[in-house]
Amino acid sequence: MGVIRIQEVMVKSKLSRSTIYSLCIQGLFPPPRKIGVRAVGWIESEVDHWMEARPTALPTRRSAGAEPKEKQ
Repeated sequence: MGVIRIQEVMVKSKLSRSTIYSLCIQGLFPPPRKIGVRAVGWIESEVDHWMEARPTALPTRRSAGAEPKEKQ
């Protein structure tokens, strides 16, 4: 069971730091684990499983329910 830090999670997932934390808050990404007083890390196998199971594209704010305005 390897633990990886945020920089490696960002490289592996191709997501930004803010997107990773946002997905964690929404319960859509594996949660970080406390590994020190001021440090967190992710279980590498959990990140790998998430990557294998995730859809090819995450929904955007626009596609998550917003209807485009009609052109006039």
